[in-house]
Formats: sequence, C-alpha cells, structure tokens
Amino acid sequence: MKVERLMAAVAGLLAAVAILAAAAASDLTTLEPWCRQLARHGPAVRSQPDPTAPLCVLDAGLLAAGQVRLLLDTGPRGGPAAEMRSAWQSDLPELIWEAASGHHAQVRVPVAALDELARLPGLFHAGRPRTGLLLDDVVSAGVTEIGADAFVAHATDGDPIRIGIIDQGFAGAEALIGTELPAETRTAAFYGDAGGAGDLSGGGTDHGTACAEIIHDVAPGARLYLASMQTSLELQAAMRWMIDSGVDVISHSVGWFEGGGDGGGPLNEIVAEALDAGLLWVNAAGNQAQAHWGGPFRDTDGDGRHEFDAAGDETITFDAGAGGRSFTLVLTWDRWPYSTDLGYDIEIFEDGERVASTADLYSGRYAYRALAHARTVGRQLDIGVRRTTGAETAHLRLFRLDAGETFSEHRTPAGSLLLPADAPRVLAVGAYDVASGELEEFSARGPTVAGDEKPELIAPDRVATASRASFSGTSAAAPHAAGAAALLLASTPEAPFFDFRWRASELRGLLAAYAAPAPGLDPGSTSWGRLRLPRAPLAPAGRRLPLPACGQPPLTLRLRRPPPTPAALEIYDLLGRRIASEHGAGGALVALGATEFLWKGCDSDGRPVASGRYWVRLTTQAEAAPVLLLR
Repeated sequence: MKVERLMAAVAGLLAAVAILAAAAASDLTTLEPWCRQLARHGPAVRSQPDPTAPLCVLDAGLLAAGQVRLLLDTGPRGGPAAEMRSAWQSDLPELIWEAASGHHAQVRVPVAALDELARLPGLFHAGRPRTGLLLDDVVSAGVTEIGADAFVAHATDGDPIRIGIIDQGFAGAEALIGTELPAETRTAAFYGDAGGAGDLSGGGTDHGTACAEIIHDVAPGARLYLASMQTSLELQAAMRWMIDSGVDVISHSVGWFEGGGDGGGPLNEIVAEALDAGLLWVNAAGNQAQAHWGGPFRDTDGDGRHEFDAAGDETITFDAGAGGRSFTLVLTWDRWPYSTDLGYDIEIFEDGERVASTADLYSGRYAYRALAHARTVGRQLDIGVRRTTGAETAHLRLFRLDAGETFSEHRTPAGSLLLPADAPRVLAVGAYDVASGELEEFSARGPTVAGDEKPELIAPDRVATASRASFSGTSAAAPHAAGAAALLLASTPEAPFFDFRWRASELRGLLAAYAAPAPGLDPGSTSWGRLRLPRAPLAPAGRRLPLPACGQPPLTLRLRRPPPTPAALEIYDLLGRRIASEHGAGGALVALGATEFLWKGCDSDGRPVASGRYWVRLTTQAEAAPVLLLR
C-alpha cells in the first residue's frame, strides 16, 4: 500500500511538473499581444484587422517567408542588449541579429520560434519595431524667400560642406544624381537592413528625394549623403554612417512618438550621439498642431476617466460622420523608457457605446498606445482616455494622425512637437506658406513638456521640386534650414594651419541672429522667427579687415542685437590664437555698451597686429552665442 501511495504521489508530482512545464511553454507574456496571436495562429493573423498597426513595422515579404522582425528589450533591470547576443543566439540559433542600442536589439526570427523566443533569459519584452511619421501633406521658391540666392551670389554655394538626409525613402533619387542632385551624392540603404543593404526607396516613397532636392537648391555646392531607414535602430545605423562619412549637418523630416515630449526617451538618446559628435541636427517640428491635446491627467470625480477641461468634459467629440470612415490615435506620456506601474488607455465611443479600446492590445510596459478605428458613418464619435494602472499623474499627449483632420474640440497646439524636435540641442523647424507668409495652422508648436521654447525657426513650405509639384508640411521647411546652415558653414576662410569652422552651437546662434521677426504669431510658434540668411557673406573672399594702426583711432565693432546673457568679446587670428580680449591688459578691446566695442588694432600686450583676417568671438555663460560679424 505504501508503495502504491508513493507511486501515486510520484505520478501526481510528475503530472504537476508537466502542467507547470506546459504552462511555462505557453507563457508568451513577454510578447506584445499581436505577436502572441502570430505565435498561436501563424502568418494567417496578418489577414485579421490590427488596430495597433499604425507606426508598427511589419515586412510583408519576411512574413510570407515565415519570419518577423522584432525589437527585443532587456528591460529596466537588464543590461545592454548587445551583451545578451551570444546567450540568446545560443538558446535560439535561428535568431538573426541586426542591430543593438542600449536595452534594445533589432532581430529577425522565424514565426515558428516565437514560443522559444518568449522564454529567452533576460528578455523583458518583444514586439514589432515602431517607425516615425513623414511630415508632409499628401527650383524651390524658398531659395529666394530665405535669401539663399543673394548669399550664394556673394559668397559660397556650400562647398565642401556635407549634409546628410535621413528619411524613410528616396524613390527616384538615383536617377536625379548629376541633375537635380549633386553628382557626388552618396547613398546607403538601412531601410529593412541595419547593415546598409536594404531598400533605398523605402518601399517606393519619394519623401526623402524631395527633401534632398530642396537642400541642393539652397546649397548647390554641398555634398549630399542620403540614408533610408524605418526603425529607430536603423536610424541609429544611418546616423553612425553619417558620422563616419564626415557629415556636418543632418536633416530629418520625420516625427517620432517614442518619448514624452520633454526632450528625453530612447529616440532622443540616439540623436544625442550625433549631437555629441558635433553635428547640427535639423528636424521638422511636426504637423499635428490642430490634432493634438496635451496636459496633465485630471480626474476630479474619481471615475478613472481623464477630464479634458475644467468643466469635466471626459471626451473629445466629433460630429456624426465627420472626418471620414477611419482614423488613427496615438497616446504618450512622460514616463520613458518604461511605465510598468502607470498606464493609460484610449477609449472610443460611438453614440455612447464603447466600441474600441487599447486596454487589451498592449502589454503595459511602455508609455505608448496607438489605435486605428474604422468608424461607423452617421454615429457620434467620442474619444476618451482612462487611467488603468497606478495612481500617479503624468503629462499626457494625444494625437490624431490622419492627414488634414483636426480635433473638433479641446485641441491644444501648444506642446505639439514630435520627437526629436523636442530635444534642446536639436534645431526644430516649423512651416509657413511661402506664398502668403502665414504660419501653417498645422505647424507644431512649443513649448516642450520640459518648458523649452521651440521650434526655433519657421521656414517656407508649399514649394515645388522635380519630384513634387507642391511639397508642403514641416518636412519641406526643415531642409531649407539645413541648406542655410551649410551655406553659413562654408562661408569661413581656409588658412594654412587652421581652418575655422562654426560649432553647432554657434551655427544656432547665427541662425537666431539673422532670423527675421515674425510678429503676430501665436506664442510658441517660433522662438527666433523666420529663417533668413545675411545679405552679405560672413567672410567674403579677398576682403580684409580695415585694421587701424596700433594706437590710432580704433575700429568700431557693432553687434546686431544684445547678447541674451552677460558676454565677453575676444579677437582670434586664423591660427586659433587669442589676440585680444575685453578684459585683457592694455585696453586693446573696450566695450562701449552691450552692442558696441572699440578695437585699437593691438594685441592684449599693446603690440600692433599684422594686417589680415581676424575673428570676433562672443562668449556667453550659455556658450551658445555666435561668432559675430563686423559691419
């Protein structure tokens, strides 16, 4: 009897172990819900409606071959994903590694191996990578508008500056090299392949091609580097190719949602690598000013539903049938990169009946929700937000993405910038109509959630290129600023031992100094004004400073406007040596006020300086003021 009971106990234990093993085998909680369905039902799930599809990357060709591209995350307690590569590929040899950044790795894996992938040690989450939003509407007139033609006529055409354009696609670009694009244009395709052997056309979009044409129109001598990408890790690969290629300026007319709008988040960490390398990053501000609500979560009645105004309205309402049959919503909040203990979800109601929600569509690991919905014509549509996890309050940002549509109520243009335009060191560019000079209503505005005033500049859109009869949106505005920066960079002299170059912070200062006022615009539309170039070059070839003899009547140096913070003036020669400073001995350089200085033509020791070219540098506490011009 004892033996029988023992055998029965052993059998029960084995059964329990088998049950636990089966449960573990079916535990797919590390996969995003759509990937769980893919694991259970195979590629046939592709034919089912996917309300989370907006901005999610899915390669139909890969899926047809039985594979899927995923973003793996080691999570808040994990280390760099690159350190897991050996272990993960050992446990799952079919896993194909593409790229890694921080806690994230982009991989390809067979659909049949998703069960095994879900159980990889150290895996926090696996899901489809997300992509950005092209910021468009459906020889550029902007060249004359910003003063580029007059500047080029007296100075340089941008040679030998290198400008990188990172975009989702460059369809038709190769056929334009040597005509509408420079003959020395270089390309790399990271779209679908972080190693650079992907699709340059990005599936057939000419968005990047149109951006490149604008830059070439503004700065015809600049050398262009075109790189396609689709995911954030492909963006990183493209950015690193730009750095290795010696690019000076990057133009990016794509808006992303992987952050809370406060300048942080994993996407902005990728961009910071380029900024730390000394590049100027120019980014379109975004087109969602009229299709955005932003502010802290508010729930005065305690029902868990967000109140969009002080009167307690808990929905954004659209008239029956308004806005077409389908639309897309994106919700983010300022809890990046992880938000496991605080969650919000989008809810959609038709005639008061809840018909869609993100509550069952996401794993609750990130401060991000997206929802596509095909609405019923003739029914009243209401959009709401509900707090589903935690008790804290976050700053919410809700966007509607379908082009041309707006929020019918409660819209807040302020704070509608997309990433990475919200980063402090990124030059964000909004749009105004080149014909009317009026700010585009859709042009995203600041301030950021962190309080930074942005966008810095507004530039023209609705311009013509060889690719597009009319190119509108902040996508068209940003390349004008990138081309202008190239002209400024190229307008410095070369010397035998010292080639002077503006730093990125100084370029920002120059663009700020020459921006045209933009009176009458809404607060937050632009902190500097309209993009403009100086009428004359910064360092005209063959001209020399009219230096006085030491001790003779001094030269007057006048600044166009007072510096924003206390500043000091210094004189440098082309070897980079400081010749004189306002606080130097001998009184060689004397300040008469905030905008006027006298230079006696002597160095700080009172010795005469040779005739030639010298640079006047204004240094401030913020180290962001430009090297200033004489006039």
